[in-house]
Amino acid sequence: MVWDLRDQLDPENMEEVDCPEMNIAAIRRDGVIKYFRYVIHPQCSCTECAQQFRTVDTQKAKTLGYRDGLNDKEAKSRAAEFTISIAQDLQYLKDQCTLNGNSILKRWKKKSMAERSNLLKQAMPNIFPSQWCDALFHTEFTKACEIESRKDPGRMVDSDFTEGRYKRQHRDRFLLPYVNIEALTTDPMKLLNLLYCRTKYTPEKWAPYDNFLLNSQWWQGAFDLTYNKGCLIMNGSKYGSWTPWEKQAAHNWSIVGYPKAILILETQQKLLGFLRRVVEQLVEGLSRQDTSPQSNHFFEILEQGPKRLRVGNVQSTQFESPYLNQPFSTPPLFDIDNLLSIAKTRLDMHGDHLWLLQTEPSFMKRYSEAVLAGGLGENLTKHNKHVYTSNHIMQDATWFWSWEWIVEQIQQLKGVQMECQGSILPGKALPKKYEETISSLAALLLEQFKRRAHYIKILLPLRPGLQDLWKIEYKQVKQTMLMVPQRRDKFDPFKDSFVRDRLDFCLCAVVFDPDDELLTTGNPHQTKGPQHDIANAFAMLDEHLAKSAKNGNKAEVARLDGVLLELLTDLSAVHQILSMARIHVPRARKMDLKEAQKIGTGKAWRYTNKHFMEQTPFRFGTVNPNGTMAEVDSVYKRENAETKIAAEQKLGTLLKAFMASENPKGPKFTPKWAD
Repeated sequence: MVWDLRDQLDPENMEEVDCPEMNIAAIRRDGVIKYFRYVIHPQCSCTECAQQFRTVDTQKAKTLGYRDGLNDKEAKSRAAEFTISIAQDLQYLKDQCTLNGNSILKRWKKKSMAERSNLLKQAMPNIFPSQWCDALFHTEFTKACEIESRKDPGRMVDSDFTEGRYKRQHRDRFLLPYVNIEALTTDPMKLLNLLYCRTKYTPEKWAPYDNFLLNSQWWQGAFDLTYNKGCLIMNGSKYGSWTPWEKQAAHNWSIVGYPKAILILETQQKLLGFLRRVVEQLVEGLSRQDTSPQSNHFFEILEQGPKRLRVGNVQSTQFESPYLNQPFSTPPLFDIDNLLSIAKTRLDMHGDHLWLLQTEPSFMKRYSEAVLAGGLGENLTKHNKHVYTSNHIMQDATWFWSWEWIVEQIQQLKGVQMECQGSILPGKALPKKYEETISSLAALLLEQFKRRAHYIKILLPLRPGLQDLWKIEYKQVKQTMLMVPQRRDKFDPFKDSFVRDRLDFCLCAVVFDPDDELLTTGNPHQTKGPQHDIANAFAMLDEHLAKSAKNGNKAEVARLDGVLLELLTDLSAVHQILSMARIHVPRARKMDLKEAQKIGTGKAWRYTNKHFMEQTPFRFGTVNPNGTMAEVDSVYKRENAETKIAAEQKLGTLLKAFMASENPKGPKFTPKWAD
């Protein structure tokens, strides 16, 4: 039978009593047990299983326990209900797209935004009206916290008053965050692409991405969870079937722990059920006498890409990048050639940039001026301007080298993939060499992502389009420069900037929000994902800039200057490759950078072992009471300070001489230009 898991009071007042399969946490008052709850021991507490079951330490937080539990028979029955419903809805949608695809396309196109909105509300009465529900709810929750704290200033806010608990009353919205009226009515192609991609590709293909979307809500405790000690099969003909937990299969995600897996099935069942109700309304009244398919216009339009279709005055151009529009694109699949293409494109872009800096004086001067735009040009000394600019250009060269490393590592992975091709099968453990190569690549990419995010974090207060949000104190002592930024609002940047300043919100979400702290803390019990998904933040930023350009708000678009835009493009490319590496099926185990350094080979790991990237001059620092400056970041194997400063001064002097010189006159192919 189903058994309930009761709530508890402050975890500090609990006692734990060992039992065969669980701990009983009891709260005693005057020697009498007043409340209790079950704290269940998972069968494994590694970093992979911590994403499928709640660990004991996690369950001590009141919001992160289980709501109820099922015995094996009931767990099988509930999973079967979902899989049967998924199969029935999917078959209905496939049949309708084949028989009446053109009619569905035409009827949806002809509807006004108001008519589409009404249709969606009938299909899902509680559908959320706006995009980016996670960001909106975070803003709403922070305001609710302020109200709660003002009720009784002397009392602490209840520890159970968390964002996850606050979200639980809106379960469907966070299971399907991309299903909302704004997104599906503003661009009519989004619904059609959602319908097309979910019917063309099986639930098995979508499962890794659906699981990925649940991660941040999982760690926040946004869903009431159901416990069962078993797992569900996530591939093959037995997709969605119950099976006992097995260590190797659970670690490579061929099977997924029941608490997480049942959420994946629920997500797919709700989505396909919603699409079925939409299609039922669109084909209502059709009276075809035969069952032969209509023309392939429906499939041809959607396979070619939605930007080819014009709907009234709306030209859809939103699907050029699956990374930014993943819910409405084909499911993300691990494609080694795609990874290599992205990395080589970025390498070529950086190579072209460095080539122009070395061969085109006018480009060099324009870029140097762009680097110093804003407060830097106004506050740095003349000499330090050139030192800062030369350091920035050297950092550009470092990013070029880092892409060489990434390309080399992906090429290595491709070679190992070809060696192990016959052994890489769904539901089977990955060959050790292949798994280690993927894991070490992911560790390198995560390190590169953090390096870039750290660098952008330093630059944000200095860029002209964002400097009004910051108060900056410039300190220059001899050869050392220190900028001390402080936000003018002095509040959480996520609090209300989503509404007040969307650009600021997106940039903060990208660089100030941690990405997968599993590898930073090394503790699966303290694991949490970012508050706002990184890819989602980039999609939000892309939409904001597109809307601003469409509305003629050139000033808003210009706030994201060329220097910052190029860095963000680079950051998104690293994150895109990292996301694809993480979604490999079967999944490779996560590996931290220290472990990867021991097994990785090639230029990337030679430089990583030497801590090359840590020697960047762009580091956080502070001012001591005596006026001297000290660094916040510890640098391992620090280079000699005198040698470093001397090199920086030489580069600054060289740049100063170049900027003061005039461009030679006459043809460029002369000795004057070469000199």
